[in-house]
Amino acid sequence: FGLSGCTFSRLLGKSAMHLPVDVAYQALHLVASFASSAATALQTMAGQHVVGTESDMNANFGEPAFVGPPTPKMSTVLCVLWPLPPLIFWAVDHYSRLRRRRVEDSGRAATASFAAELTDAATPQSADVIHGNGGGDGLAIVERSRGEARNSRVLLASLEHHLDLPSVQAKVIAGGLGKVISLIAQHHPGDITMVHPMVKEEGGIDYGRNSSSLQREPELTLWVDGRLHTVVVYRAQIPDREAGRRVDFLLLSHDLFENRTRKSIYPNPMTRREVLRFYSLWNQAVGALLVREQSTVYHCPDFH
Repeated sequence: FGLSGCTFSRLLGKSAMHLPVDVAYQALHLVASFASSAATALQTMAGQHVVGTESDMNANFGEPAFVGPPTPKMSTVLCVLWPLPPLIFWAVDHYSRLRRRRVEDSGRAATASFAAELTDAATPQSADVIHGNGGGDGLAIVERSRGEARNSRVLLASLEHHLDLPSVQAKVIAGGLGKVISLIAQHHPGDITMVHPMVKEEGGIDYGRNSSSLQREPELTLWVDGRLHTVVVYRAQIPDREAGRRVDFLLLSHDLFENRTRKSIYPNPMTRREVLRFYSLWNQAVGALLVREQSTVYHCPDFH
């Protein structure tokens, strides 16, 4: 079809007065062949098959009629399917945008609700303390707040930790967070329980499992990825603590935790199933300890 059309168009581009008779005959022959081929192709696609006859030979200037090719099924299917990739991409992009917008809207609603609760909880006395007003009353409010902090049961959970206890030496620090955790353990004004998952005992890491510094607590039984996992819990305390101040360390032992080293505190990438199992077990263990310890404040400096 393309060859016939191009030849005929090239012939029509010249002046008709300068066309020889044989060229005009050839052009008409090409037009007739093109029409016959088109009709045969349409009939073939409709399920009909044309066979050349003697009358067809006379109609086509003494040549047999063109027998149409078989139906191009694969080409037809590909022509129908070629616009599908952009349509699928558009649909995926559209629904991902809708999901992102829904998550952002829910986050804004939660933030607004939390801000409203904070506004309702605010008192004129607390405003006086913030702005430096109130004199002695403001100082009394600050002292009362410190007393409430001492009476609160705080639970802090982080992957980084620094323990310098008798028979327990573990410095697992990747940056500034580990130093902050160490300062909190030393200077927190009230009772605090610090939860940390163990790493592999190498390179100066010694948790002293068989020493008297660690006391074994009841185990945690948790479901992760369809399997039941047992997490061993050890408790250690800072000796010679101040009166009315208690600092406990809860160290968690499990293969998923202890596959890490002090140089690979944070498992990655997040797309690996083993990494997802680690964070699932870690989050569930912290949640179970929150219930067991009956903490009133949860300090979450790490990402979860």
